[in-house]
Amino acid sequence: MTTPEEIQSKTIALLRFPLIAAVVFVHCTLEETLPAPTPLYGTLVRILKYQLGGIAVPLFFFLSGYLFFYKRSFSPSVYAEKLRRRARTLLIPYLLWNVLFLLLYWAAHALFPGLFTGKELVVADLSPAEVARLFWDGNDSCPLDQPLWFLRDLMVATALAPLVYALLRRGRGAGLAALGLLFLGSSSNGWEGFLQLPAGLSAKALFFFGFGAWFSIRGRLFTEALCRLAWPAAAAGAGLFAVEFLAASTPWLCETAHRLGLVCGVVAVANLARWGVERRAWRPVPFLWSATFFIYAYHLPFTAVAKKLLLRLAPDASAGGALLLNAATVAVLCLLGAAAYRLLARLCPRLCGLLCGGR
Repeated sequence: MTTPEEIQSKTIALLRFPLIAAVVFVHCTLEETLPAPTPLYGTLVRILKYQLGGIAVPLFFFLSGYLFFYKRSFSPSVYAEKLRRRARTLLIPYLLWNVLFLLLYWAAHALFPGLFTGKELVVADLSPAEVARLFWDGNDSCPLDQPLWFLRDLMVATALAPLVYALLRRGRGAGLAALGLLFLGSSSNGWEGFLQLPAGLSAKALFFFGFGAWFSIRGRLFTEALCRLAWPAAAAGAGLFAVEFLAASTPWLCETAHRLGLVCGVVAVANLARWGVERRAWRPVPFLWSATFFIYAYHLPFTAVAKKLLLRLAPDASAGGALLLNAATVAVLCLLGAAAYRLLARLCPRLCGLLCGGR
């Protein structure tokens, strides 16, 4: 008989690849460059990319917070040990991928200048200080390898773990509520809240990291604690996302509904994965599961190429056709990333281990 702990462990494993695929979908979806064939296309993209796809990163923060405090009493020595491990799993891959992308951008502009429109980042024109900033927020408030803003914000949340622990341990539910208010009121996505935080210090990261941590600190399995909230969370999330649509002319209400919808979405998706594990309906595919971090870190430049190809191949695609092309692009990018990971792991296992943080 499968124990509750085994169910939770398998749930976390099951979520890894679908969440990465959702991140890839968010980055390769055509909406800025492809005129919407019908209003339906714009609506579907908004639902799939900004609402459902938007759940992926908060859920990753949630799982990271849960695992950071999992089954260990928190003390200075434990914290130091965890920081040392996170240096291997987060900091080293973060630095290596950004160095790799720095060299990639420099070589691309030097060898193939005709491929660029002139609006792209030109590394050769930057000062040393500007190049150094690329490793933090010099590329549209993101590092050079843009998806790695998640790692950057997670490293900051990890560094602030003692503060999060004290807030949740002593403040209990009130401490989590305080992080929630910080998340609801902070500025992002072009909306001006009451608090503007610097790049890397993310209210979203702190809240969802703390949300996951709360269950570990309280000694509870999140899959067990949240199981009764599956249908209420799904219904509430759908309602809040509907409010987001209807309140488009009222920015504060639209953004608040969206953020609360993400909280409900995290609960609903975690329960959906748990349901699949319990019924043995879904299982991780080892070929894809092992390559999730590599796919996450490598994919962004290739999404830009894929968008340009799609525009040339099907500039007048219907709403359904455009979405199918987007889905096919996600599948191709994930499969290519998994194949590249396997090849690198076979030819240069040490380098592969460093790039993927030993995953």
